[in-house]
Amino acid sequence: MSFEVSLLCDGSLIYGRNTEKRHLIKLLLSHDYNSQFITVICIVGPNGIGKTTMLHLINNDKRVFDAFERRLFIRISENCDQKRLMKDIIESLTSSPCDITEPETLEGILKDELINKKILFLLDAVERGKKIFWNNIWMLLSGAAKGSVVLATAQRNEVANVMGAIHCYQLKCLPDAYYQKIFRAKTFSGHDPNAYPALEMIGENLLGKCATNILHIKMLSGLLNCSLVERWWRDVSESDFWDMEKLGREEVLRVCFEFLPAHLKRCFAYCSLFPKEYIFLKHQLVRLWMSQGLIEPVVGGDLEDIGMQYFDELCRRSFLEHSPLHDAKEEKFVMHELIHDMAQNTSMKECFRFEDPLQGIPEMISHFSLVPLEYQIISPYTITKNAKDLLSFLVINRSAFQHNSILSPIVNLVELDDLFVKFRSIKTLDLSNTGIRELPNSVGLLRSLEYLGLNKTKIKNIPLEIRNLIYLQTLEAKGCNNLVELPECMSEMINLCHLDVTKKKGFVGMPVGIGKLTKLQSLATFNVGSDEMHCGIEELNYLNSLKGSLWISGIENVKGSLDAKKANLMGKGYLETLSLQWGCENTTYEEGDEDAETATQVLKSLQPSDTLRGLIIRNYVGYQFPFWMEDRSFSKLVSIVLDNFLNCSVFPPLGSLPSLRNLSIHKFYGIEEMEFPDSNSIIENENKFPSLEQLKIWEMYELKEWPEIRSGDFPRLNSLSINNCPLLRNIPLFCSLVEMSITNCIKLPEIPYLPSLESLKLHGLNNTSLNLLKNLPLLRKLEIGHCSELLFVNNLSWPSSLKKIRLIQCPKLDCLSDSFKKEYYSCFSVLHKMGFREEEDILHLMVPRKAYGESAERLHIMKKEDYIKYVPINFLVKFGKILSDFPRITIFAFDI
Repeated sequence: MSFEVSLLCDGSLIYGRNTEKRHLIKLLLSHDYNSQFITVICIVGPNGIGKTTMLHLINNDKRVFDAFERRLFIRISENCDQKRLMKDIIESLTSSPCDITEPETLEGILKDELINKKILFLLDAVERGKKIFWNNIWMLLSGAAKGSVVLATAQRNEVANVMGAIHCYQLKCLPDAYYQKIFRAKTFSGHDPNAYPALEMIGENLLGKCATNILHIKMLSGLLNCSLVERWWRDVSESDFWDMEKLGREEVLRVCFEFLPAHLKRCFAYCSLFPKEYIFLKHQLVRLWMSQGLIEPVVGGDLEDIGMQYFDELCRRSFLEHSPLHDAKEEKFVMHELIHDMAQNTSMKECFRFEDPLQGIPEMISHFSLVPLEYQIISPYTITKNAKDLLSFLVINRSAFQHNSILSPIVNLVELDDLFVKFRSIKTLDLSNTGIRELPNSVGLLRSLEYLGLNKTKIKNIPLEIRNLIYLQTLEAKGCNNLVELPECMSEMINLCHLDVTKKKGFVGMPVGIGKLTKLQSLATFNVGSDEMHCGIEELNYLNSLKGSLWISGIENVKGSLDAKKANLMGKGYLETLSLQWGCENTTYEEGDEDAETATQVLKSLQPSDTLRGLIIRNYVGYQFPFWMEDRSFSKLVSIVLDNFLNCSVFPPLGSLPSLRNLSIHKFYGIEEMEFPDSNSIIENENKFPSLEQLKIWEMYELKEWPEIRSGDFPRLNSLSINNCPLLRNIPLFCSLVEMSITNCIKLPEIPYLPSLESLKLHGLNNTSLNLLKNLPLLRKLEIGHCSELLFVNNLSWPSSLKKIRLIQCPKLDCLSDSFKKEYYSCFSVLHKMGFREEEDILHLMVPRKAYGESAERLHIMKKEDYIKYVPINFLVKFGKILSDFPRITIFAFDI
């Protein structure tokens, strides 16, 4: 039997459901709904059958992506009201946090954001709400363009009826063979099930306990996968846990929990401090576990690495899973609501999550989290006064943008002194995203503190009393824009493993002695001081346990190559990304200048380990590149950013780097020719840039020529972005190029024959006419925008592959060509009947305010002072021949 398989954006394989997905997408795209403002469709089925997965499959489908301007995925929380839902929708539309609380203001913002946008609203886990509630919501959403659709999930038909769904789709069970396939794939994970006949029989019996619940199957598979030994499987199958009373329909989940080792049970229970739908960051959660002593040390093992293994084990057992809304490379994870319920039930004697101001707090809890629904002023001491002792106090942001760097404070805390005086045993304290302006000196009373989070607060300094926190392992103060200096006692924090004081503008001064913190494993930013009170670059010498990313700023303060060598960057083999930044952005020097010579020698001495994966260099004032930059021994280097090199007259010879995939070059002001010199280490006849996939060339104001490249060079380049290169005259042939963007280049460079190009964006050109497409046989998407002088697009030889055309703010564009005017004049006469004033307006494709064409898919016509007016392609086709020669085109958009 062949099995249908789909892929989510996080890399997860989904078996089956292709038929259901096709049927639902057909419903979403049905022309029957294009005349309606809001169509509501509901997927109904029991917990664990795959409703949420179906939403993600639909959300990722290309047909849906093309049909809707925006797709918003919103999970309906347990205490969701109209205000909360409006904020969630606004945040999804704007991709930024919303801290507005007044309902009238929210309604106004929502209407403005929705107006004339065709949107797919994906509402997951709708379980409540009266009819009047949903009628009010649909009234607000009706400001979106006609053809917008709400696709929701619910467990009961009654919910779908209350929502006013015009179609209720019952998600049924998959054929039994699919459940067996899922079970085998996850249980045996790469091993041949046929090699374990005894296990197959036991597994078949256990699979019957899961019925058709995919969540249960995943959990049980993760449990059995711990060992492919028959004894283990029999222990699971014959366990007394199956006979426990009152387990009900979630007995599989409970049994999987009971088989967790004790250390994983404790870590899992701690997750109940976070609200449902929370996006977990792997490293953050592990460090919280560490601070509470939940990770058991192993001789010769690093505690954080052991914690990472704990996390991976919980993922393998499906207690945590990758967030399907994020790329698999992002370490962002979620917990299913039923598993979250189990975590809460098993931890209620120790962990308490405070969400409702009327909640009573038990005396004997040890771990407390504050999860405010909206901005308010709270006294932590007042709400926790019934507790006898606390080991954790966390402020948690429930927003989908909880990790956004521009998030506004979610709560303001007062009377912190009283909290610290009473609960001196606190080991984990996170005050991030709060409005606090200072950290009280009494923080020094928390002598057992191991984790301190102050991210995105308004603090100006950290008190000297922090020297008393001798067990502190993690100090985070990211995004604290008012923080200028770290306290001079930092050298006494000898147990510190993680220090992050990154902020968007400027740097936090670091005192002398940072180099004594030899246990540091992560140091996001290191600013080289300019005086004796601040640390020099040599303090990095003994910090050889650093992992992840390191950003070194203030390199202009390094006095010479000897000091630079003392940083011992070659000895930091665990670093993945290194950023080197000089502080002066607009300084030029003549060759032989002392400062330029110093910078050249310093960069030469800052050679990193050859295990590096990413390199960023900014504001470099030297005029030569060190030999190590071209050394092919940097075989793991996949990304390089070179930004603001004012004094270099040639590019570095990077062509021999075997694994380089992404290269960004910005502001090489003195370079006129786009030529990459040969490396000293290149082998004769070897192709340059063998792995490069993405190339960005920005703000190269003197760049004129791009010589033809040698055949075989750049064999994998698929994306090219050119921005602010006003003198560039030509682009060479790249056989593998798939997408290209040219922006603010005054005149369009000559485009050669590009046999693989599928997407082309041209913005900010001063051309009065453009000759396009004759050399682009596979072009699918064309966008021309903000070309203020453009009058004509001439000699178009339209490839049959073209699907989308978009013209944005080209006010002088008369028409695409004389042949276009003649071919499609009949369609313009139809537009005239729909409200256009003069023939000139029609030919300029401008819409007067009184024109309200019917709305459907998807000829957009827009004028700056008007809202977008939607005129249906199928409507125009009835009266004219528009696009009849190009039946595959799905979007033809004029935004003027």
